[in-house]
Amino acid sequence: MIHHPGIDRIDRWGRWVILLFVAGSCFFMPASEHGISQATLFVTTILFLGGFPHACFDHLVYREFSSPGAGARGMSLFVVGYVLLALVYAAVWVIYPSIGFTTFYFLTWYHWGKGDLDHERFVCRRRFATNSEATLFLITRGAAPMSLPLLVDPGAVQELIKGCVSLFQVSFVPPAELSIQIFGAVGTLVFVIGSVWDAVRGKEGRLHRLGEVAILLALFAFLHPLPAVGIYYLFWHSSRHLLRLSITLRVTDRDTLTKRFREAIPVLAATTIIVAALLLTVANLFGKEEIYFSLVVLICCLTLPHTLVTDWMDRAERVAYRSQTHKVTTQVHCSQD
Repeated sequence: MIHHPGIDRIDRWGRWVILLFVAGSCFFMPASEHGISQATLFVTTILFLGGFPHACFDHLVYREFSSPGAGARGMSLFVVGYVLLALVYAAVWVIYPSIGFTTFYFLTWYHWGKGDLDHERFVCRRRFATNSEATLFLITRGAAPMSLPLLVDPGAVQELIKGCVSLFQVSFVPPAELSIQIFGAVGTLVFVIGSVWDAVRGKEGRLHRLGEVAILLALFAFLHPLPAVGIYYLFWHSSRHLLRLSITLRVTDRDTLTKRFREAIPVLAATTIIVAALLLTVANLFGKEEIYFSLVVLICCLTLPHTLVTDWMDRAERVAYRSQTHKVTTQVHCSQD
């Protein structure tokens, strides 16, 4: 295993970027600014568009872990299956939009929590004593972006739910603000208790993890919920996913990095065209305000196949690691106490 300090530096810089956003943005989009303004929608849309491309490397994951004889036919089947899963989820949104949003909420809780768990396992090389301990870490970290915004500004979350569901169901009545806030309070309690328990149980890297908890609390306590989630999506979840991929895909120098980005360009270009066409269509049919809500729905639909690919990668990599035939050649150690 080769230590690659460059990935460790990127990880640290990502946390500093979030802190700078917290320090600067709280004056322009503070948590006390209830509701959703035009400026908030615009900034959040830009942030989500910035984090969107992190899933454009999923086909490289398939190629890395598929059987050697899969070839072009296997890749074609993978792409078709990926798109079909997204379309099936889109159909759920069209027919039962409230179910679509509810399932997306819990799927995102799982996926974002799993992203932090993967960061601990594959980037920080942390060994969890039991599967239950790892599951608790997943639930705890997923609770931060999925619960704190509900507690801080339930009105903005209510508008978000109504905006997304109303694209398909005009007569939809969103949950009451009190119900949203109570649910957010329960989730926040899970995050706080789970973080304390994790700090007590896992002594190695304790200060590192407590620092991350403090950053997440500051992000969602001082910023408006929507841009806070956008910042999390771009500078926390997406960047950590790419860091993990850089290890899985053996990105150890600039030439390899350039090669991987070139391999992702076709998917990125196709995705950009589809997203642009969709957003322009929505803007013409509904209005500019609905662009953000339609982008959220689009991310919802793509989250399902992306999550399945990530989980498949996790299982394949753990099996390879246990059998000592894994291809990962990079090791990164998070800061210790």
